[in-house]
Amino acid sequence: METITAWLREAFREKLPAGMPGFTARPAQDRLAWAIARAFFGDPGASPVLGEAGTGTGKSFAYLIPAVAKARDAGAPVVISTAAIQLQEQLLRKDIPALRRILGDFRAAVAKGRGNYLCRIRLDDLAVLTGATDDPEMAALLAWADQTTTGDREELTFDPGAAWARVAGGDDCPGLRCPYAQRGECGYYAAKDAAREADVVVTNHHLLALAAAIPDGALLPPRSALVLDEAHRFEEAAMRAFGMEFSPTGPRRFVAGVEREEVIPRDGGLARAARGELDAWDALVKDVRGTAMSELPAAVGILGRVVDALKAIVRAMPPPPPPGEAILTPDDCRLAALRKRGENALAAAIGILAAAERPELGVAHIPGDHNKAVLTPASVAERLRGAGLWTDAPAALVSATLASGAGGEAFGHLRRRLGLPPGGRELVLPSPFRWREQAALYAPDGLPDPKDQEAFRAAVIPHIGRLLLLSHGRALVLFSSRAGMDAAVQALRPRLPFRLLAQGEGGASELARAFREDESSCLFGLATFREGLDVPGGALSMLIMDRLPFGVPTDPVARARSDLVAASGGSPFADLAVPEAVIRLKQGVGRLIRTERDRGVVAILDRRLHDTQWGLQMRAALPPMRVVRSMEGLLPFLAPAPERGAAGCG
Repeated sequence: METITAWLREAFREKLPAGMPGFTARPAQDRLAWAIARAFFGDPGASPVLGEAGTGTGKSFAYLIPAVAKARDAGAPVVISTAAIQLQEQLLRKDIPALRRILGDFRAAVAKGRGNYLCRIRLDDLAVLTGATDDPEMAALLAWADQTTTGDREELTFDPGAAWARVAGGDDCPGLRCPYAQRGECGYYAAKDAAREADVVVTNHHLLALAAAIPDGALLPPRSALVLDEAHRFEEAAMRAFGMEFSPTGPRRFVAGVEREEVIPRDGGLARAARGELDAWDALVKDVRGTAMSELPAAVGILGRVVDALKAIVRAMPPPPPPGEAILTPDDCRLAALRKRGENALAAAIGILAAAERPELGVAHIPGDHNKAVLTPASVAERLRGAGLWTDAPAALVSATLASGAGGEAFGHLRRRLGLPPGGRELVLPSPFRWREQAALYAPDGLPDPKDQEAFRAAVIPHIGRLLLLSHGRALVLFSSRAGMDAAVQALRPRLPFRLLAQGEGGASELARAFREDESSCLFGLATFREGLDVPGGALSMLIMDRLPFGVPTDPVARARSDLVAASGGSPFADLAVPEAVIRLKQGVGRLIRTERDRGVVAILDRRLHDTQWGLQMRAALPPMRVVRSMEGLLPFLAPAPERGAAGCG
């Protein structure tokens, strides 16, 4: 521990100030770094570290510096997992290169799923198909494939559109028996080799959760320590990884491949029968949203017939290559991949059907996304604990929004949902910003209770309009429902003297860019913009939330999770709904103050934040802002803007 103490002191007190102009010591960053170092080096009771540290704390350096030291000491990489690709890019393109210059060289690699890499077996299949190059996107991909040495989609300088799915790796990969993998020409396996030799491996939550769900899959190298940044989003990734998904797209490609390869010379109408059942599935579920399979017996029946049709095709196919280590020919690879595609679709459909009859297996439901059926576990706590994710190596979980309670229960919800062991170190670190001076919390009197939807919407929409006139645009307005957002757009767009951008009228990144560039615009959005949007300066001077961001209680997964909490003696509202709403609320509020110079207003138009006990609990979890009841009292927190023509908003 003495060595790491000296290392940290030298890094934060000498090397960073000397190597980074403008670097200033941050007490919160120091506290987080020391806590992680103690967990990584020799103090078994110090792991896991649970750390909430807001924007501006310097979280990435706080965990990267101990991570480099740990990897060098242990001779095995530290795995760093994030939820958003933006943070991965920041780590790989900015933070890690900066630390290399300051601390000396260390090896960093990225671990991504097969779908991010070119599959040369699939490419060979497409290259011989008549008309493959008639598609300009496919022609561009084929030209790129002749030049690339990594096969990494990130290299592309154009959007491949739907063509990428036809050449990307997938779950039907034949593995190291593929001739391209054996010759070192597979980008996916080359990246895995690089990860094993790295000091720091940057990955994403989905791949980390898959590695826990498939422990023999060798998706990630053995680690000496683990860091989860944006840890509040890991449960969502784990629920997908431990679940199953049936999409008709996969079986359709399987059936088309069987016909193209003529692997069943006289199929007796097997392919036609499978397509007919898949068509029936699409017709039934195309308009279904958020419904449990148990409530749709017709869907259960069709999916059962899909299983029968796919089974018949798989049984009629030639046997797979014998197991072993022998390298497969390209033809064998193609047929093995085709068979595996069918078997994967079968496994998902069978698992979902089983859960439709036995709810203890998970929630079988149709979410309303591309005609899919999904199996989602109601809890992943026991599975993550059983996978040894938190105990195989020291772990640190950090985020700007991680704590959802107070005192000893600050991280109680997180511990229960992720199956974290007792002990470790918990830190809720103060923000580097002066929230009480930089921001006001607008808490208006007299608005209706949101439970009266009609009266609430009628009062809130003109109220939003008046707030936007006061701020001269420059606002992000987050709605709890698309219906509420659409009604506000329709009512306010003709009456506002500045540009109104709305989610759904362009891609999220396109809208965010337009919002940054037009400093008098306002952006209306849903949960998509609650996190990840970074707009420092005057372009975002007001954040408005129409309601407190509770989840949809009628969603089948939400119902199952609530039932599980109730069965264990807890309160679904107090122990699940409120903590999750607290995290979402903190995420949204965090969009406003991004630098020490920012000023602005948080306007939450839900009276329950101030006149219910649980609402006051949620308010206590927010940064300390000055509460203002009148619109006039907001003016000191709003930077002046050019005068515009007057318009009325009710």
